[in-house]
Amino acid sequence: MLAVPAIVCRAFAAEVGLKALLLHAGGTPRGHDLHALFRQQSEEVRDSITAATALPAAAFDRELASVAHAFVEWRYVFETARAAINLNFLSNFSKAIINALPHIPTA
Repeated sequence: MLAVPAIVCRAFAAEVGLKALLLHAGGTPRGHDLHALFRQQSEEVRDSITAATALPAAAFDRELASVAHAFVEWRYVFETARAAINLNFLSNFSKAIINALPHIPTA
């Protein structure tokens, strides 16, 4: 269970990164659903993030759907009987978001 804090933090980092990109583009992001936040991104940002994971589009979408609620589900993982997650995808996804963030000018 030592991985739980890492999963929660990684999912939250992905969420905050996606929200930062949306705010920069003039959007009003809400919620914790990574899949929904990703779909709200511009095509350019979506393509950049997808390409950085090196997965075909269908596989990327399937993996993203599987981790879409990771922040909420894993914060309360102790209340469930069992849980599974592709930590490798979640990690690569959050790193891809980080790489997309430099497009946001500072100050």
